[in-house]
Amino acid sequence: MAEATLTLTVNAEPQGVDNTQRHQVLFGTAALSAGGDYATNGIPCAFSFLNASGKTFLPSFLTPTPVWAVFQSLAGGTYQYLYDTVHQTLRIYQAGVELASGAAITADTIGFRFEFLRGE
Repeated sequence: MAEATLTLTVNAEPQGVDNTQRHQVLFGTAALSAGGDYATNGIPCAFSFLNASGKTFLPSFLTPTPVWAVFQSLAGGTYQYLYDTVHQTLRIYQAGVELASGAAITADTIGFRFEFLRGE
């Protein structure tokens, strides 16, 4: 079976984007593809976003990867999610143990909060 993919969608205004003096903060949901398998180093996390209307969201980032990333189950699921900065992947754990390579992905509603360094 094919490896699972991750689609990131930014929440609609005013809950999707916040700007501080130095960071751009994004809030949204992460959808795992149905029927995909878990990859060896996690699910690849490409930071190309969709906004709530389904169009590509073009943020102003100085860095292409976040300086802070948090994923969590919004449905109260049994999974824990961690962003792996080395592989730029979403790692999935259940009861403190990472899913095995090739494991089937179970549906969950996942929220995210990312902070990127802002561009000028």
